[in-house]
Amino acid sequence: MKLLVLTTSYPKTSEDPSGAFVRELATALQPHGYTSEIVAMRTDARGALAALEAGQYGKLAAATADMAWRARSVSADAVLSHWLLPSALVGATLGLPQIGVAHGGDVRLLRRLPVLRRHVVGRLDGLVAVSRAASEFLDAHRTLVTPMGVHAEEVGPPAPLPPGPLKLLFLGRLIPIKGLDVLLRALGPHQLTVAGDGPERARLRAMAGPRVRFLGPVPLSRRRQLLATHHVVCIPSRSGEGAPRVAAEAFTAGRCVAASSVGGLVDMVPAPMRVAEGDVSGWRRLLDALAADPQSLRPAVPCTRYSWRTVGAEVAGFLAEVVRSSPRQVNITTVADVLT
Repeated sequence: MKLLVLTTSYPKTSEDPSGAFVRELATALQPHGYTSEIVAMRTDARGALAALEAGQYGKLAAATADMAWRARSVSADAVLSHWLLPSALVGATLGLPQIGVAHGGDVRLLRRLPVLRRHVVGRLDGLVAVSRAASEFLDAHRTLVTPMGVHAEEVGPPAPLPPGPLKLLFLGRLIPIKGLDVLLRALGPHQLTVAGDGPERARLRAMAGPRVRFLGPVPLSRRRQLLATHHVVCIPSRSGEGAPRVAAEAFTAGRCVAASSVGGLVDMVPAPMRVAEGDVSGWRRLLDALAADPQSLRPAVPCTRYSWRTVGAEVAGFLAEVVRSSPRQVNITTVADVLT
């Protein structure tokens, strides 16, 4: 079966993490009889969702029209649309069974646009949601809940825990939703490495004490080393988060995860390792407890749970089921038709 994969984000190089899981999912589906042709939206570095949130409708309309034009030249059996806005709107014009993939930013935006949410979800034959919260909000007819996977060979096999005092790792964009400011206020005497970049970097560096090391952006090829040399991956995200891929990377690398109780993290991270959103005191208590008890540093999630071998098989089975049971809609020809 051939898939047309529509996406608002796609890596430009082998080391680019932006939308890397889109390419990886396509690869993971190959052993199950799927081939893929990717049509990625041409936008600036901030991406389509950021342009939509900023009200840059002219640029987004042009990029959407370009995506639709390129998509119509592809012969495929079904459409897999990553990020429901605007990919699923384009996918709905193609007369093919469509499965949407809801990641996080698109769900946050649709919470503000209830009428558009109904239009988008109504044009899907199936939905892959990275969290139960997203699945329940979107309320599609047929849904698979699973985070995106990771290539086990890129982050593992699990390495022995490093010697010495507790070493914490934050790996992600330096933007408000990632909540690094909460972790910095809770850090106390512990050591933290921050790998990532973003518009909040200057403010967060000003908050950080001497035990915090900022590495800047880290290529995919360095993640294995980072994970192997730290005890705990910290994900202090705020509400609106999806299912951060770094959690799957950490578990696959044999590391435990401490996280906020938001989004897909509720599904992925055991309750004893979760803290209420924004709870600085709760984070401080959890970090102190982890430092005092080395046995607690053993991950409670099997290292194979989020490998692409596992996730790819789940998604492949779901796609086959959806396509088998989907009537093909051939009377929609433009994005404007989808909205009427």
